[in-house]
Amino acid sequence: MKTIYYVSGGCGSGKTEGAITYMRQRCHIAGKNILLVQPTKCLLQQTEDRIRQRYPDQRVFLIHGSDERADWWGQEPVKVRIMAFMQEERRGVVLGITHAAFLSMPSWKRVGDWELIIDEIPAADGTFQLNVPDTFRWFIGDFETDGSHGNYFRLMRAIGQQRRFDDVAVNREKDDLLAVLRELYARVNSRGHEVWVPRDSWRRLGMPRFDVDGRHGALVCHWTLRPELLDVWDKPTIMGANFTSSMLHQLWRGKVNFAPHPHIKPAFDQYPREVSERLTIRYVSERRNSVRLQERQDEQFRATINEAIAEHWHDEPFLWVANTKQGDDFVVRDGGTRISAITHGRNDCRDFTRIAFFAALNDTPAHFKFLHDACGIPSDIVHEAKTQEVIHQAIMRTALRDAASSQPVEALVVDKATAYQLKARLFPAARVLGPDAIDPAFVEHNMAARERPRTTLAMTQAERDRKAREAKKRLREEQASLSLLLSGHKIMCGDFAQTQERHYDPDLIYKPEIVVPGISASFVPAKTSGQVLTYRFTDWADVREIMRRAFDLRYKAKDDNILMSGAKFDPGLSPDTRRGLANIEYVAFMQLDFDGGDLGVDELRVVFDDFAWLAYNSFNNDLDEGQLRYRVFIPFQHPVTVSYYHHLWDALAARIEQFGFTLGERVPGKRFSGLDKSKRTANSIFYMPCQSRRNYRRNSFFDDSQWDEARILDPLDPAWPDAMDFMPEEERTPLPVEKSPHLQVLERTLLALKGDRDEPEIADALDQMKQACMSAAPGTGNDTLFREAAKMKRLGLDRHEFKRQLHGFAAHMRHPQERRAQIPSILKSLERYAA
Repeated sequence: MKTIYYVSGGCGSGKTEGAITYMRQRCHIAGKNILLVQPTKCLLQQTEDRIRQRYPDQRVFLIHGSDERADWWGQEPVKVRIMAFMQEERRGVVLGITHAAFLSMPSWKRVGDWELIIDEIPAADGTFQLNVPDTFRWFIGDFETDGSHGNYFRLMRAIGQQRRFDDVAVNREKDDLLAVLRELYARVNSRGHEVWVPRDSWRRLGMPRFDVDGRHGALVCHWTLRPELLDVWDKPTIMGANFTSSMLHQLWRGKVNFAPHPHIKPAFDQYPREVSERLTIRYVSERRNSVRLQERQDEQFRATINEAIAEHWHDEPFLWVANTKQGDDFVVRDGGTRISAITHGRNDCRDFTRIAFFAALNDTPAHFKFLHDACGIPSDIVHEAKTQEVIHQAIMRTALRDAASSQPVEALVVDKATAYQLKARLFPAARVLGPDAIDPAFVEHNMAARERPRTTLAMTQAERDRKAREAKKRLREEQASLSLLLSGHKIMCGDFAQTQERHYDPDLIYKPEIVVPGISASFVPAKTSGQVLTYRFTDWADVREIMRRAFDLRYKAKDDNILMSGAKFDPGLSPDTRRGLANIEYVAFMQLDFDGGDLGVDELRVVFDDFAWLAYNSFNNDLDEGQLRYRVFIPFQHPVTVSYYHHLWDALAARIEQFGFTLGERVPGKRFSGLDKSKRTANSIFYMPCQSRRNYRRNSFFDDSQWDEARILDPLDPAWPDAMDFMPEEERTPLPVEKSPHLQVLERTLLALKGDRDEPEIADALDQMKQACMSAAPGTGNDTLFREAAKMKRLGLDRHEFKRQLHGFAAHMRHPQERRAQIPSILKSLERYAA
């Protein structure tokens, strides 16, 4: 495992001075060169002045761009100059470059002659979003996806697209359209970054939206810094305050070996008590600071901040930090000096003893979720590593940075939680003061409930994660035991036509049971009846036919119809109930009840497009009154346990929500699904199909078209228990989009930029795909073959060669016959996608 040295010390602890001494020793004693990487040109210039002041004969060179705001992916002249400088034979020199230039370097020269020191911890993660409902087809073929990580795809450069990525990332001609895509292409192209997209964000591109007009086009991208960025460097060094709490440390922990630097020793890691005793932290709100809070209470928020500044600081000079969109007139008091939230290296503010920090720096909820799900980092750790660290850096620009000073310092932050967290983490002897009376707009109304004493000890995030894993494991074990028990379809069941003698409780009204193959369905004469009749069907075609026949019947009243359930009830399992949850042996199918919602059957085909189901009207379905009521019948390939059934129900409900519909109750501005949550339990019973009560010719329907379009849902498929979002098939058919002549010309221009793929690269790619198929884990053969086929489709092979390669892959997998049988459906799916 690679070793990375770190230097963790508070602001003003002498990290830079210690690094300068170390660099001098390595240059003059060992003859090494030092590559010093710092965040800004300003900080590089300050460090150069300090080196020359202490060691006038030390050779120091700085290479950076002329524009401080230049993007890290657009500094090609700087990269060329750095590579040319390092390629020459040199000894005992210090070369300073910025973080942006370092991250953009494609390769390094003569690294054996150089040591790397990164001053200040670089940004280790981030997120950005592209809205491309129409134009995603212009560039989506340049990327490949790796679906090996739960609900996220990792984006990768498609084979043969290196030149294309280089051109878009650099964008020499300053093309406005390509400028939108630069960050996406540059980060995917960078060896130091990984870019991830949610599966649903990637798969829904171009699909119709049901909540509003239009199509899905929001491509949400999350990126992280990779430790492979430092692979070529021997024991590189990273310096920064509170390094072990940083996002970089959280993301790389376990992938590299972090060790304190053996020679660069800061004066202190934690601030001495006499430093924190000088600090007073004030707050104005009990509610957590956020952009949403500031937007909702815009004028009130501004007035509260200004009143606090006037009340406590009067005419004293002060620093203040706010979000970029807040203008310089946000603070009305004279004497205020605005500084950026990112303050690394600023040493020109030591005369100030007051600072107000009210910028909201929280990540988006989607990025918090990504860091938790994909990286295992809880949101409170993210907040600590980012927001609190930025506030800490800003506070340490003041006179508090001077350990020899005795001047008291005051910091004004927005919320109470941040104030106390800064005290607990960094400044234990600091005072925390709130206002005498908090404005009602900033009061946490449920504080009393939150402050109630706990009856049990709170679990850590690790304990909660472990509990969730254990619950999922139990769920799988229960389902596996049931599947083993029911293997071969030898299931205990009853039959209306059979009267074989069996011992059972005579007080219970229940039909005798015998062992026959088939599918169980339970029937109840009326809602209040305790009688449960279990019938065995030979196959699902019989079930479908029985339901179709039932649909032709008309009743005067709803209760004249009989009810059915997919649960197999055994009254002997519980002495208290006859068809309660405790009486269920297993469940063979699911029914969903939609009542008065906006989700129609046609739209449901898009939501549930990857398994078989049928839909039929409810007795009270009345389109004339705008009351759409219907039920959906979903058969299972294998019976499931009660807990597994509830797991599947929740997953299907989550998928409906992901397509923009609400559950439970209507929400203004959103479409209501109508899914009845009270029918979630596995022992729910539903009326059989029948004709509608009113205007039956208009309001009655029996739609089983989806039954023939997809396979029966297999609960034992390894993809289902983990895919809580129940996303559609991996490759979807893009919906046709009519383009204007201008868009068509622009699309042809972009497509013409794609370079030709060379044969050696294609051969290497095919070999990698073959190896991936050969090493597929048990139970993943179906998904692996489809994924590799989707990759191979982009190589541009003709149909005959494509099919021949697929058969070759299948021949080397665990179950060749099953994989070969899968090939026709793969070809059909990929042809639909390309159409």
